[in-house]
Amino acid sequence: FRGNWAWIRGGRRLRATLLPGHLAPCPLRVSPDGGSSRHSIRHSHVNAATQSSASISVVIPTYQRAELLEEAILSAASQSIAPAEIVVVDDGSTDATADVVHRLRSELGPEIEVIYLSQVRMGGNAARNAGVRAASGGWIAFLDSDDLWVEDKLEKQVARVSLSPGSVACYCGLRGFSDEGQLPEEHRAFPEGDLIASLLVRDGTAPTSCYLVRRSALLDAGLFDQELQARQD
Repeated sequence: FRGNWAWIRGGRRLRATLLPGHLAPCPLRVSPDGGSSRHSIRHSHVNAATQSSASISVVIPTYQRAELLEEAILSAASQSIAPAEIVVVDDGSTDATADVVHRLRSELGPEIEVIYLSQVRMGGNAARNAGVRAASGGWIAFLDSDDLWVEDKLEKQVARVSLSPGSVACYCGLRGFSDEGQLPEEHRAFPEGDLIASLLVRDGTAPTSCYLVRRSALLDAGLFDQELQARQD
């Protein structure tokens, strides 16, 4: 799978490109039961049956990242499979976050719905939970506001989960980049299947921005633990 995300560490912006061609990360079975022409919306390259079975809501939690948020929203809006909606949850920002979202909603037009939710500062997990509750899609794709995807990230994940209808989540790998170029690769095992036992020992999967998850599974699990202030994903 290929995708792209970025994050802030020590005042320097880092980027990552999701690893191409890895099928092992998907699916993850978490239950045994299982506007601008440069950023124009692209048509799906998968068949209509696959696309219609995977209505996707992108949930973007954000706090004080107005200068980064636009790129994140546009990377979601420019997916080769356009999501049904992009839900931005503002976790108490005092910068220009709201202005950025409202402007992009106008520029992107009616082809993709951009929803803006604002709440008092409660933390990243509370913002994610609010986004999941407000979302209408059957699948949730999380994207942190300092992260980015390349254009076919969702397309490849939808294609993968369509091969395993009982699966409830799909994740992918990543590569890091800085202004100086590509960072050394982080080696992961990329396990798949029923991962509950292994996840109780250590996180061997990927950050939240790499995940596509069934909304019903998130609700059944009780959503994210809002008491966690760090290492939430």
